[in-house]
Amino acid sequence: MQALFLAMLLAAGCPSRPPPTPVAKPSVVATDPVGELLARAGRETDMARRATAYLDALLQARSTDPAQAEELLARFLPSARDPHPPLAAALPEHRRFELHAVALEMALARQDAPEAQRLLALLSPTNERQSSTAARLRARVFGSLGAHRAAAATLMGLLATWRPPDPERAAAEVWRGVSKVSSFDLDLLAGTASRPAVRGWAAVGRDMNAALTANARAAVWRAWLARNPRQAAARFPPVDLGDHAGPRLIAVLTPMTGALAEFGEAIRDGVLTAYLHARPQEQRLLFFDTRSLGAREAYERAVAAGAQIIVGPLDKAAVAALARLAPRVPVVALNTPDPTPITMPANFVQLTLAVEDEAAAIAKALAADGAERVVLFHNDSTWAARARERLGRERRIRVVVASRLEDLRTAPDVAATALAIEESAERHAELEALLSADLAFRPRRRDDIDAVVAFVEEEELLALKPALDFHFAAELPVYVWSRVPRDALAGRLDGVRGCDIPWRLHPGALRDKAVAAFSPRRADSPLFALGVDGYRVANQLPRLTTHGESIAGSTGVLTLTQSGRLRRELAWAEAIGNRLVPLPGP
Repeated sequence: MQALFLAMLLAAGCPSRPPPTPVAKPSVVATDPVGELLARAGRETDMARRATAYLDALLQARSTDPAQAEELLARFLPSARDPHPPLAAALPEHRRFELHAVALEMALARQDAPEAQRLLALLSPTNERQSSTAARLRARVFGSLGAHRAAAATLMGLLATWRPPDPERAAAEVWRGVSKVSSFDLDLLAGTASRPAVRGWAAVGRDMNAALTANARAAVWRAWLARNPRQAAARFPPVDLGDHAGPRLIAVLTPMTGALAEFGEAIRDGVLTAYLHARPQEQRLLFFDTRSLGAREAYERAVAAGAQIIVGPLDKAAVAALARLAPRVPVVALNTPDPTPITMPANFVQLTLAVEDEAAAIAKALAADGAERVVLFHNDSTWAARARERLGRERRIRVVVASRLEDLRTAPDVAATALAIEESAERHAELEALLSADLAFRPRRRDDIDAVVAFVEEEELLALKPALDFHFAAELPVYVWSRVPRDALAGRLDGVRGCDIPWRLHPGALRDKAVAAFSPRRADSPLFALGVDGYRVANQLPRLTTHGESIAGSTGVLTLTQSGRLRRELAWAEAIGNRLVPLPGP
């Protein structure tokens, strides 16, 4: 009977015993470090502990939620409603440094230069590690303002006085900063710095920046190291010294015939002058005429000949045609493509004499001098229109009035109208009529402008400056692009500040050779300097693309942007007496 009953249970599919009760797995509770810190801050009754908890939450949120970090930072910063927030004051001194440091980094990230400068003044390090952090932040603020010489000198001084926690990283920052400083400014620093270590670092940086090829840079370093083995810089060689195997064959693609032949020949002469000055071993140059061959044929012949890098083309249509070929070898184009926009290959950089760089340089100089409101004079050229458009994108600069200079003879009238001299005379006439009396009168210009910007040619500037002086604007600083006259003509432009390529304002051994080999007029050409820099970039391209450094070139300090264009930072000079006097960078 029992056997029959058991068989019936099995046939019904019933288990002989109850199944085991499943064991519940422990639930995983996600942690929210920022939330926990905020909750703790809310429970604290002691102001110092509450402030510390909020600061810890800010530091945690900085890497996970930037928007929340900005909200937390606002609790510590002065505002119109609370100019003296108690949280910041309640922090211990060493934690207050952390607050100001992270606030400064966040200000730099959102490109808020005035706030970064304010916070920089509040940094009070309490130990050596914080002193190192303060020096690096100071250098970053200087760099954000374009004061690359001051930034590099700050980091040089840091490495000269003591060994920071991460000296290799600090040294890499020094070399990156040195790459943004012209040889002219490094020469000044080498001669004026108070610390011998800074003078030594600036001197070797100057000579390395002047070198045209990676091999030459390495040779400069080895020679300096042999003479200065105990200098602070000797412990930290530049990271790019291993990249000194330059290209064996460089192909230069420029127009040698046709309407652009004069421009192409100036570039060719610049490339040749740089090549002969560098005297590289086992390196050859080949030149191809893009006017007769076309960009495609010139490129294919260059590649077939074994070119490892290409300099050119020059004209915009040829640049666009070459970009569409997706070239296999790196290209240093000497213009931007037309039509634009066009998708640029990854190995395609654009080195140009863009007027937008000059407008950006003027905007930076205005901001550094505290000039926000400007009166702008311009002519009808397309270059001036592009410069005006670039200046108009600057948030810190407001163009109060823009006046077109159509004719040299109308310069006095244009200046008078822009400076509101006529309105001053009209107000005087109205007042005399109202009072029925003759009143002593001296016209006045408008008082809501800080500076004058002129996008005009040399002859127009020579007519405009006296008109500005006559109409009571002699004390206003005048900023101009590279059209500023030189030599004796500069005597009629006292006080005018002009930006230009370093090749023209900072003569050196290479330019002296160019003047000796060619006419001064040819050697002074910006296109000649463009050829020099085309050769320089072709030999040092990894510094831009791999190491993220800049190159102090003949057409400016060159920095590679994400779009593949090389942005130029220019040199400055002021008309004093009968000549242009180069101005040091900040």
